[in-house]
Formats: sequence, structure tokens, C-alpha cells
Amino acid sequence: AVQRARRSEPVLAQIYLASNMNCSDGRVDEMRAALVAQGVRLVCAQEQLLQATVGDNFMASLVEQELCARAHTFIGSKFSTWTDTVRGVRAFGQKMYTFSFEDLWASGVK
Repeated sequence: AVQRARRSEPVLAQIYLASNMNCSDGRVDEMRAALVAQGVRLVCAQEQLLQATVGDNFMASLVEQELCARAHTFIGSKFSTWTDTVRGVRAFGQKMYTFSFEDLWASGVK
């Protein structure tokens, strides 16, 4: 019964990284390697997003906030106004699975 239940759980295939960190940052590479080891793809699309918004950082940020607001799960930073905006939109839409990175880390999720 346990094996059947585990097989019925959704499998995480990819994670979209919305961050002000550059996609070529070493920390992003470390996250990517850790996720790949678990069979999860990390998507960091800053260049493509900036091209699509003609270099408008504000518009790119709004698009990323909308992506995060619509996502199945969102993990944000605890003291971020950007995260607070996403949390507000998700709460209005009654989206579950909204976490803070710091709270997950403190609870042992790494």
C-alpha cells in the first residue's frame, strides 16, 4: 500500500528559479547539481526573460512574480517585499504550498 501511495505522489520534474542572482553564479550551479542528483531540472531563464521584455527589469520582475503566483508551490525569502507580493497574490487565489526558504531550512529541509 505504501509503494502504491508513493507512486501516486506527483513527481517534481523542474524548479523555476526567480532570483536576483545571476544564473551563472556559483551558488546557482551548486543548486543545479544538487537538484540534478535528485532528477530535478533547475530552470533559470533571466536572459530569455530580459530579451522577451526588451531589457525592462521591472516588467521581467512582474512576469516572474506572476509565474511564482501561479506555480504549484512557492518558496520565497522571509524578509522580501517581492516575496510578500507573490504571497499576497497566492493567498487571494487560495494557492496552497507557500513557504519561506528560511523556515524550511530551519526545519531541516535542505
